[in-house]
Amino acid sequence: GAEREQESNGEGKGSESRGAARPQAADLVEKVDLRKKDADEATADDTAVYASLIAMVAGIAAILMKSKLFGYASLIAGVVSLANHKSSQLDAGQVLSTLFVAVMGLFMSYRAEAAAAAASA
Repeated sequence: GAEREQESNGEGKGSESRGAARPQAADLVEKVDLRKKDADEATADDTAVYASLIAMVAGIAAILMKSKLFGYASLIAGVVSLANHKSSQLDAGQVLSTLFVAVMGLFMSYRAEAAAAAASA
């Protein structure tokens, strides 16, 4: 009778083996470092991200509006982004595409100016 009571309460032999196989809750939780970054490190990371974003937006604006101002702004922001990226977080594809858009914006603005000059002559 006592053995049957233990099994019905979940205290039998089978529950012991299942309990040992289950991982502990502490093993399932990922350890996260909640310490704040250095102010200089966070600022450099933010500068690189914002400069990359500005470079892309200005490069696209230079292509669409054929503006040299946006083209040069895009090129400068792309170089600033490249200079402020950490080498461990450097994504060559992103940097190359940003600089390519900047150069393409400048190329398109100068090409449009040459085409306009040829049409008026």
